[in-house]
Amino acid sequence: MWPKKRKKSEFNFDIESFREMIEEIIEEMKEGLESGEVPEKDNPLVFGFSFKVDQEGEPTIEEFGNIKSKDGKTVVNTEREPLVNILEEKNNIILTVELPGVQKENIVVETIDPYTIEIRTNNSEKNFYKKVSLHGPVKKSKSKASFNNGILEIVFQKQKNDKNSQIKVE
Repeated sequence: MWPKKRKKSEFNFDIESFREMIEEIIEEMKEGLESGEVPEKDNPLVFGFSFKVDQEGEPTIEEFGNIKSKDGKTVVNTEREPLVNILEEKNNIILTVELPGVQKENIVVETIDPYTIEIRTNNSEKNFYKKVSLHGPVKKSKSKASFNNGILEIVFQKQKNDKNSQIKVE
C-alpha cells in the first residue's frame, strides 16, 4: 500500500511511524465497520487528519471528524469535530474553523478561560463540537468573529503578561 522508501524528512519526522499510524487508523475503521458499528444514514462517517509544522518546527498531526478510537474500539459520535487551524501573530491569535453546511446563527463560541475556547453548533443538521486550547491567554472582550462559506474565523487579541512585576513581601 505504501511506497517502500525509508527516509526521514527535513524536519526530523519519522515517516515510517506516520505510515504505521495511518495503517492502524484504517484497520480500526475496518474493524468498526465489520462489527456493525455503523451510524444511521443521516449521520455519515467523517474522519480526517491535518498535518502541520508547529512554531518550533516539529510536526503535529490532529484528527477531526466524528470517528474516534476509545479503548481499542471505534466510536462514532453524533457531533463532528471540525478541522481547526491556529495562527499566532505578534498581537493576535487567529482561529480558523471549518463548519460546512452550518448557518451563522447556529454557531456558539464561548471562552471557557483565557486559554480555552469552545465551539459548537445548535439547531443544525450538522452538529459540530470542539474545545480548543490556545497557545496563550486572550482577551475575550477584544475578539472578533466572521463566518463566510462554512469558514469561521475568530481573531483574539493576546493578553499581555506583566513582565517583571514584583509582589511586595510583607
